[in-house]
Amino acid sequence: MQRIVDIRTEPELFAALASSRLFNFDTVPQFSDSLRQYYALCFRESHREASFVLIENERPVVLVWTTLSANGIDFFGVPLRLFWAEEVSESRVKAVFGHIDSLAEESAAQRILVTDLEPSGSLSAVGKACLDRQYRPGLRLSAQTDLTCGADLLRQRLRKSYRSLVNWGKNNQRIVTINRANPERGSFDLYQQFHLKVAGRVTRAQETWDCMFDIIAGGGGELTLGFLEDDLVAGTMVLDGNGTSLYASGVYDRDRFDLPLAHWPLWLSILRAAERGQRRFEIGDIPIKGCASDKEVAIGYFKRGFATEIAVSMTWTWSNEDPSPS
Repeated sequence: MQRIVDIRTEPELFAALASSRLFNFDTVPQFSDSLRQYYALCFRESHREASFVLIENERPVVLVWTTLSANGIDFFGVPLRLFWAEEVSESRVKAVFGHIDSLAEESAAQRILVTDLEPSGSLSAVGKACLDRQYRPGLRLSAQTDLTCGADLLRQRLRKSYRSLVNWGKNNQRIVTINRANPERGSFDLYQQFHLKVAGRVTRAQETWDCMFDIIAGGGGELTLGFLEDDLVAGTMVLDGNGTSLYASGVYDRDRFDLPLAHWPLWLSILRAAERGQRRFEIGDIPIKGCASDKEVAIGYFKRGFATEIAVSMTWTWSNEDPSPS
């Protein structure tokens, strides 16, 4: 017997199931408790959480973190994801997608985004469910670094042209790190002001900055600041999941792009994540030329220089211009 426990109708039971550690979602920083709280603050005006757990024979078997918005069904703008407590089966996937179909009808969804993170030589049960509903498949490439190989091998795998740029930063930039050991709010506020200067506008509410500071001060990551003399020129934010660190953001002085401002702070952040016992470092998506702007492609090329491997996954998309998902 199967049934759905929806966060909107059974919040206490859902919270108990999600916090039971049956589901290994905290290995993925984007879905960790702290980041979900942060996203909820950032997107509280546009996204409503509709996460749910599938129960089968009184056992929780799959957790789906998802939100509803005017744009459709996803997870705060990125593809929703299924986390399994037990083996994947077509009947369980069918039940999950039956509920997603119901959410799509209820919210008049304009778009649905789903990630299938375990591609193999044949289509997965999640992929089959998406294909049956005429979702469109897309390839996602993500730059990843294996932190378990040690600092010497990591440096060997660093793009050769980056080694001198890393050394330039090491020799010329003064570094300040904000973390649990140094929860210095003044430096964090300086980074917030720097972010405003580079962006040219206020991008989010003050409480989201407060939440981000609480995350890193509580041991959920690090902010690495790079200075040239007294000028802040680089800020690299890294957030930790259970075993995986995420390159969450990088802000660099656009008036000094002739200098390699980003290389040493990011490389140092990777090394420090390894020192914290993290096993992987997710540097971020690698956009494909022709499918993204030149700037996005250039940023992807920069990230690849620090990667030991490129992870591959599938992203499935349905939009209201496509046939019905049900």
